[in-house]
Amino acid sequence: MDTDKFLKLLPQLYQSFGQDSTSPELNYLLKIKQELNEQISINTMQLLNFAVSCLESGEVYCQIGCASGASLISALVNNPEIMAYGIDEAFNDKLYNYLLEFNLAEQVCICQQNQESFLQELSELDWEDKIGVYYDNNSQSYRDVLAALMSVKPFLSEQALIIVSNFNHPEIEQAVLDFIAWHPPKQVHQLLNTKQSLDSDFDQGLTILLWQSHPNKLQEKKITAQGLLKLANLTNQGKNILLHVGCGTWRPDALPGIFNQEQWEELRLDIDPRVKPDLLSSITDLAILPDNSVNAIYSSHNLEHIYDFEVPVALAEFKRVLKPGGFVLLAVPDLQIAAEWVIRGDLSDTPLYNSPAGDVPALWMFYGMGTVKPNIPYMAHKTGFTANSLQTRLLEVGFNRVEVVREFFNVIAYGYK
Repeated sequence: MDTDKFLKLLPQLYQSFGQDSTSPELNYLLKIKQELNEQISINTMQLLNFAVSCLESGEVYCQIGCASGASLISALVNNPEIMAYGIDEAFNDKLYNYLLEFNLAEQVCICQQNQESFLQELSELDWEDKIGVYYDNNSQSYRDVLAALMSVKPFLSEQALIIVSNFNHPEIEQAVLDFIAWHPPKQVHQLLNTKQSLDSDFDQGLTILLWQSHPNKLQEKKITAQGLLKLANLTNQGKNILLHVGCGTWRPDALPGIFNQEQWEELRLDIDPRVKPDLLSSITDLAILPDNSVNAIYSSHNLEHIYDFEVPVALAEFKRVLKPGGFVLLAVPDLQIAAEWVIRGDLSDTPLYNSPAGDVPALWMFYGMGTVKPNIPYMAHKTGFTANSLQTRLLEVGFNRVEVVREFFNVIAYGYK
């Protein structure tokens, strides 16, 4: 996606850009709007058409919700080299006839399904296309929007535009804002929010996000190359390798006693380059590591910081990189204990224990520090566990044997491959 071109030329395509009187400089799309007789803003049509014109070789346009046809057709007209995917459960002959009329039928792959099943199918296929412009024109709930945004990330280009409609709806707005907060500022950035001043001219409010898969790509490559070299050296030396995921800043007491022995060599992995890890990666995507490459994994208070639907993804990645006979050691907050304190009426008055981040009341065990410290939204908790639920999750992804204990205010689990 040529984002430089998009950012530079977009304001020039509109009269009074950014004001209530915004309108396209050229109304060549007006004929399409009139012929299809659809309720769509001419501003939105212009925006989609220009965004698609900025796609680069090998990139495709993907639209969720296209039964009416107007937005999909306006995006593709005069962009004959661009392929598109239109996803809608309500596919009908009218849409296909419109595509034929505008000579676009061969450019569009219509998928008669919802966005969740479409993205799930992509994850199971060896899909080579990359989405340069992703337009969600259909999702109506917080869950649908956020789940789709999180699921589409692996299929986006290095730089891509994410456009979400219905941004005037509080649920949709909150889902987008939570998606932004979950990522580093350089990775996802809100370019335009029509809710602020352009409501009447863009359908139900639009927001445009700039997605950059690797905003610090050179730094990532350098860290990863050094970490993989360390892994190779440790493997060649026959060492027992401990992958410490979500390692945070190095501390001498960061590892439990079982790993403070000479036979273990620590390989530190984190999503934050500031903590100087050996490997830079998310726990939901350990693709930089080969299968069967480490002897043990230690994860302390990480799983609660990802969404519930991401938990099996992370656990499956842990299992994949473990050698046969290896094990994962997990620690998460024990929500059963936290709930007992809440029942007593003590949500935040009493610190239950002290952590490196500070005193932890029951409220933090449920929601994390991100609920009270707005400058660290990534420290919010997205899900939670009891001893039974964590054991079930480990068994569901295929760990052969699972041992779980409740210790202090934590659930501790061993999963053996």
